[in-house]
Amino acid sequence: MALANLQDPAVSVVVAAWNAERFVADAVRSALSQENVALEVIVVDDGSTDATAALVESIGDGRCSCIRLASNQGPSAARNRGFQAAKGDWIAVLDADDMIFAGRLERMLRLAVRTSADIVVDDLAQVSEEGEDLGLFYGQALAGIDRLTLADFILANTEFLSAAPSFGYLKPLFRKRFLVDAGISYDPAVQLGEDYYLLADCLAAGAVVQVDHHAGYRYTRRRGSVSHRLEVGHLRGLREADRKFGRRWQLDDAAEEALRRRRRALDDALAFSIAVEAIRQKSWAEAGAALLRRPAATLLFRHPIHARLGRLTEAWR
Repeated sequence: MALANLQDPAVSVVVAAWNAERFVADAVRSALSQENVALEVIVVDDGSTDATAALVESIGDGRCSCIRLASNQGPSAARNRGFQAAKGDWIAVLDADDMIFAGRLERMLRLAVRTSADIVVDDLAQVSEEGEDLGLFYGQALAGIDRLTLADFILANTEFLSAAPSFGYLKPLFRKRFLVDAGISYDPAVQLGEDYYLLADCLAAGAVVQVDHHAGYRYTRRRGSVSHRLEVGHLRGLREADRKFGRRWQLDDAAEEALRRRRRALDDALAFSIAVEAIRQKSWAEAGAALLRRPAATLLFRHPIHARLGRLTEAWR
C-alpha cells in the first residue's frame, strides 16, 4: 500500500504534557515539520498550572489541537485521552520534552507497510538538557533485532538499577486498528513504566513489532527524572503491575521464563532499595533483614549508578 492511500491523517501524534511550557512548542513543531505524511498533533494538557495549553493553542496550525484535562491524572490517563481522540490510522507517542527528527514518520510508515507490521520502533538519540550529544540510547542492543518478541522485550527490561538500556523507553508507532481490536490501552493505575506495559500487552496479544534501526527520536535526559531514580514505592508499583500482566495473558514458555526472571530482578531491586533507605536512616537491622531475604540484592551495590553510597559511607564516619 502506498502512503498516498492511507487515511488522512495517516498519523496522530499524541503528546501528554504537564507543566511543559519550556519545551512543548519544540516537541509539537518537530512533529508538524514531518514531510510527506498527513498528520495531526494532539496535545493533552494534563492539568498544567503553567502556560502549556496556551502555548500549544497559540501555535496556529490547524493540524494541532489541545485537550485540556481539568486535573492532573497522570501520563497513562492523558495518553489514553489522546488515543481516543486520534483520527489517524497510526498513532505515535511523543513526550513533551522530546522531539522527532525529519523523515521519521514517513520512514516508519513505509517500513510498517512493507513488513505488514502492527507496530514499528526505532532507536533514540540521547541529548542532555543542555543539548550535548550523549550517543544512541540502544545502539548494539537493537542492532541485531528485526522483529521484537515478547520474551526478548521482557528480558531487556530486567536491569532496574544498572546502566543497561531498558526497552521500556521505546517510542512506538502503533496501528490504531490493532489497539482497538485487541482492546489495549494504558493502565491509568500505572504511573511509572506505562510505556513498557503498553508494548508488552501488544506483544502478548500477538502484535508484529518491526524494528527500524535508524534513530528518529530525540530523547532528552533530564536531571532528577523519576525514570532514572527508582525508589521503593516505584518498585512496589512495578511489581504489582507485573502481577496484573501475568494474570492477564496466556504466555508461551519463553515469555513465562522471561517474566520469572524479571520478577526475581524486581524483588532483588526492591530489597536493595529498602536496604539503601534503611542505611540512610541508620536502621541497620532493617537493612540487614532486607538483604538476608534477598541475598542476590547485595550484588547491586556494584553498579556505578549507586556510587552515591560512597558519599553516604563518608557521612557515617
